[in-house]
This record gives sequence, structure tokens and C-alpha cells, in this order.
Amino acid sequence: MNKKSGSKIFILLFLTAVIILMWAGVAQSRTLRRSDPVKSFVSQCTFYKLVVYKNITIIPIKAPDRSVKGGVLTLDEAISAGTLTVTEVSRSGSVNSLAVTNNSSKPVYIMAGEILRGSKQDRVLKDDALIPPKSGKIIVSAFCVEKGRWTYKTDKFKSDKQTANISVRQMAKASKSQSAVWDGVAKTNKRFKAKESGSLAMSYNSKEVKKQKSLYNSRLINIPKKYPKANGVVVIINGEVLVVDVFSDRVIFNKLWSKLSASYTLEAISRNKMPYSASSVSHKRLAKEFLTRIRQADITYSKSPGTGKQIEISSLQITGSGLLYAGSPLHLDAFPRPPVTKQQKPIPQLQRNYTPNQQQQNR
Repeated sequence: MNKKSGSKIFILLFLTAVIILMWAGVAQSRTLRRSDPVKSFVSQCTFYKLVVYKNITIIPIKAPDRSVKGGVLTLDEAISAGTLTVTEVSRSGSVNSLAVTNNSSKPVYIMAGEILRGSKQDRVLKDDALIPPKSGKIIVSAFCVEKGRWTYKTDKFKSDKQTANISVRQMAKASKSQSAVWDGVAKTNKRFKAKESGSLAMSYNSKEVKKQKSLYNSRLINIPKKYPKANGVVVIINGEVLVVDVFSDRVIFNKLWSKLSASYTLEAISRNKMPYSASSVSHKRLAKEFLTRIRQADITYSKSPGTGKQIEISSLQITGSGLLYAGSPLHLDAFPRPPVTKQQKPIPQLQRNYTPNQQQQNR
């Protein structure tokens, strides 16, 4: 074999190896997409241009748009129309459970963290829920975000048109502990000089937030209009990725944007420091790395009290959840896992004016 022939064979073998590796990569990617709908969904996310104001950076996400056939009502829409009722599970109530009934002909989506006000104390749902049409009574898990009250204000809950801020949502996901959620609410309220044992809604109504939120909102509120194909965001505050919220149904994202942006604003104001001076390149790098962590995390699925399956995202670095519906994540959220702290002491129930019978029932 002459030298020229040997070179040709080497080139041919090299090209063959490259083609095999490329096909192996494609096959692996296809296997990933088939094996896990969450990881497939996240792998297809792309970013738009950054939106920056003071200490907050929001990166709009374009993800696969898979709208729910026939449409979905939001919590606000359904309660306003009188077709969704949310009540205590019984007259005596139970802190970590609520009764939901959908009387409409469309499913109702409730995002974990949306604040429900009234009844015996303000709550947020523990997990996303899609309540089917004509559902009858469904019991859903909840967290209290108002420690200092256990008396009726109203028989039915009303939508507060607010969502818990990022820190409270993060603690709810990471700890799954009522005392940790109360601690998060107390810290947020203390930051804004509101009553620590009061409702999280007090922080939204504080003088400082009212003064600054219009400035933030003027920069953030138009994101869905500016990026009409966006259906999610990465939120970076003081140079740290704090949350990813992404929806497969763009209509739901648009409807919930005012609530979400208000919660991001509250978090940014609560962490008010000098603006982080990193470049847009470094912020996009942080966002890409965070999405990679979601794809590398353990993803588990479990039965939802409504329609679809609950999603759990977990690793040493991140925590998150969502709702799988019709083979696609209707919503995903992910947060950095907070540092491990000493085990929190349980908050005595007697501080909440229970009668002895009520204490025993709600443990």
C-alpha cells in the first residue's frame, strides 16, 4: 500500500467515525426526549434578549407551545365568574388542606403559590392543580401564609390576585414544611416592617413596595407584549438565578404574568442592593447552566388530586415541581436549593388561638 492510498483510507475511517458519533448523539437526544417529557421540554428552551432593571434581570424563554385544547380558566377567572369555590375542608378547618369545586365546563388551573384570602386564614396551594370540569369536591394540599389568625372572615376564599414571593415559594418546595413557610413569610414581612405573624399580603401593601413597584412594573409588565412567543422566564436577582417559571401553554403564561412579575418585584425590592454589574453574556451563561441542572436532576411523577400528574424536580443543587398534562409540562418551576440549616422548631399551635379539639384535629 502506497502512502497516498493509506492517507485516503485514514480519511475515510475518520469520516466514518465522525458520522457514527453524530448519529449516536442524535439517537441519545431522541432517547432523552422519549424517556422524559420534562427533560425533553427543557432541552428545547431558548432565550430572548435580557430585560434588566436595577438588581433584577429577567430572561424570557421560548419553549414548545402546546396549548390545552378548549382552553383553561385561571384561578382569578373562575372565582370571578363564580364557577370555582374554594373553602375549608370542614367548618372547623384543617391548616394544610382545602376543598375545591369546579362547576364550569372548562378545567381550572391553580398555580402553587397563588394566594387565596379569607376563610380561617390565607393559604397557597402546595402543588399546581388542574381541576377538571364539573369536578365535585376535590381536596388539595395547602400551606398557610397567615400565621396569626384562625377565625372566619368569609366562608369562601377569594383570589388575592397576588402570588407568594420567590423566597416563600422556594421554602415551600425545598422543605415541604409549614413552619419553614411561616418563617419565610415572617422574614419577608419583617423586611417591609409589616406584622410578622400577619398575612404575606401585608408586604405587598407596605409603603416601600407601593412606592417602588410601579418603577419595576413599568419595565417588566410588557414582557409578554414585547416577546409574544415567550412562555416562561429565568429570574436573576443580584447575580443569582432564583427561579425558572415556564409554561407549555402560552395563554396561561400571559394570564398569570402580572401576578408573577409582581412576585419577582417583591423579591427584588426585598433584596435591594446595588445592581449586579455582570454582563449579559454571564447572565445567559448562568441561565443555561441552571436549565442544564434541571435536565440533570431526578424527575419523578405522582398522582395529582385533579387532572394530570404532579412533577417533582430534585438534586443537590435545585428543587422544583410542576404539572404534567397531555404528555407535556403545563408548568414547571425550579429554584436553587437553599443551604441546609438547623432543624426548625415547630411553632406552637396555641399561638394561633385553636381550641384543644381543633388543635388535635389539625395535627
